[in-house]
Amino acid sequence: MGDILDYLVPQDTWPEVIMPDEVKSYIGDRKELNLAEEILDRNLELGRGRKVAVYFMDRRVTYRDLYTLSNRVANFLQGIGIEKYDRVGFRMRNMPEAIAVNFGIMKAGAIPVPLNPMWAKKEIVHVSNNAEIKAIFVTGDEKTFNAVKESVSEVETVKKIIVTDQEKLEDPFVPFSEVYKESPKFDPVPLETGKPAIVLYTSGTTGLPKGCAHFVENVLAAVYLVGKYVWKLTEEDVVGGPAPVSFAMGYGNGCLIPYFHGAATSIWPGFSVENFFKFVEEHGITIFSSLPTAYRLILANPNLDEFIKKYDLSSLRLCTGGGEALGAETAIKWKEKFGMDIYESLGATEMVHICVSNTCAPMPVAGSIGWPVPGYIARIIDPETKEECKAGEVGNLYIKGPTGIRYWNHPTRPLDEKQKKSV
Repeated sequence: MGDILDYLVPQDTWPEVIMPDEVKSYIGDRKELNLAEEILDRNLELGRGRKVAVYFMDRRVTYRDLYTLSNRVANFLQGIGIEKYDRVGFRMRNMPEAIAVNFGIMKAGAIPVPLNPMWAKKEIVHVSNNAEIKAIFVTGDEKTFNAVKESVSEVETVKKIIVTDQEKLEDPFVPFSEVYKESPKFDPVPLETGKPAIVLYTSGTTGLPKGCAHFVENVLAAVYLVGKYVWKLTEEDVVGGPAPVSFAMGYGNGCLIPYFHGAATSIWPGFSVENFFKFVEEHGITIFSSLPTAYRLILANPNLDEFIKKYDLSSLRLCTGGGEALGAETAIKWKEKFGMDIYESLGATEMVHICVSNTCAPMPVAGSIGWPVPGYIARIIDPETKEECKAGEVGNLYIKGPTGIRYWNHPTRPLDEKQKKSV
């Protein structure tokens, strides 16, 4: 295909996007932007170079560290022939290098495509061919790497696969250590507004994963609004949780939102009840973001009272949940045990991140997802009459705002009809 927009569903099926004035004001009259420059690099200009950006286990990675490694990644990608708007995948376990890879892909002018760590060979082959991915970054542990390795003979456009934690590799595999040989300086390649900057794929629970293309300005709007209104971030905050950074929720939490606001993220190797207590204390987590299942597991743990006595949770100011229904019972029990509310939210891969949240309501209501994030409009519509429902009536939720569905429309999975039904 020619222009990057040719990969999307027809423009007459795109949703109406409403950009809030405050986001318009931030973007100004700029027609080209680089997301890594806007989200990461400007922290150095604001004097945060030595500030911790990522907490991982006992590692502390500063904004300058991320900046330097992401520049090396960008140089490496240009060196293997990656060009503007090429798609580059990454399937990496939670580690600071994964975040630097994301920003490095952006700096090179390429489009990051996170590859869900839960996917098997079938999904990896589909997404790689559907997005026409040119390179993939992957961690070398058996669980993460094997499905990618098994896909090599069936991925049609992948030139190189860059692997961490391994050295003796044969083409197309390249050890990640090669990235460190690149220059730590790089001038980010800007992308045009009105064109894709990231492609996020749905989890594939109802069929093969669907690609959702998000433009530069859409991503900036989500990053701006969620940080300001949902989490109310300051540079003193640390957003933590177990979600994988190459999964949509973890991607927003660990690869995008905190850095725009000068905050930090705490990424975990995985979830356990004690990890929750341990990392809140050690990393000074102020905002815990996770699936409701994590809250239920914490409450059900037989050692809960012991952990509460053992660990200091005084840094924690906000608990948020999404991805599945929280349920009033869990919310009430949590409040009784910890003296804090869980602020349930609604987000979607198709909307970049959160668009409805209890943090935006006057007060949290157990069993409710809250109010639209400022900048979004929500309506409950009767699916038969297409009229807005009255209080107490059941209908479909329609959301309009600065983000929306634009499916990636590739011959390997045409989504024209899906787009028409979704907008």
